[in-house]
Amino acid sequence: MEIKSYPCHGWVIDRTTVEQGEFINDKVMHNNYFAIDKNGDVAGVGKYLWFIESGKHTHENIDTGAVTDCVRGWNTLDTPHTRGEYRMRPVEDTAVWCFNAPANSGTLPNCSFFRLGVGETMSFNAGDKLFLMDGRLSNRVKEIAGPRQVIMSATEVLVAIEDTLILKVA
Repeated sequence: MEIKSYPCHGWVIDRTTVEQGEFINDKVMHNNYFAIDKNGDVAGVGKYLWFIESGKHTHENIDTGAVTDCVRGWNTLDTPHTRGEYRMRPVEDTAVWCFNAPANSGTLPNCSFFRLGVGETMSFNAGDKLFLMDGRLSNRVKEIAGPRQVIMSATEVLVAIEDTLILKVA
């Protein structure tokens, strides 16, 4: 496992790479097991937001047996974990972006997640704060490549040059 931290408009977001079959022992997991408490927090650690950039891993709810495939675009904003014990299995080498409370003074930003396929467009307003996890966008004059933070200087329609994952931070 390798973790690299990036600035994200006053917050810290981490990019973690996990190898297929790897066992994780850190603040969140012990031998790939983690727990979600009644508030939706990672038990004993705090709030986390996860976004899958590439690869595949699964989260199995030990109590119910339900298995969630975590592939590119899966995230806990759209699919929050329910309370319970989970086992994470890296089925493929995986890259995961993560906002976590411990790295951000106990709180997380309000954000929205977007995935644009090649050729898809999206309008952003002047002042919008974006974080490109990966991919490339263009305003037809200039290209922006991730990972990086961007503050929009004008209202513009951006087109995805390649499949792109974007966070809009409030």
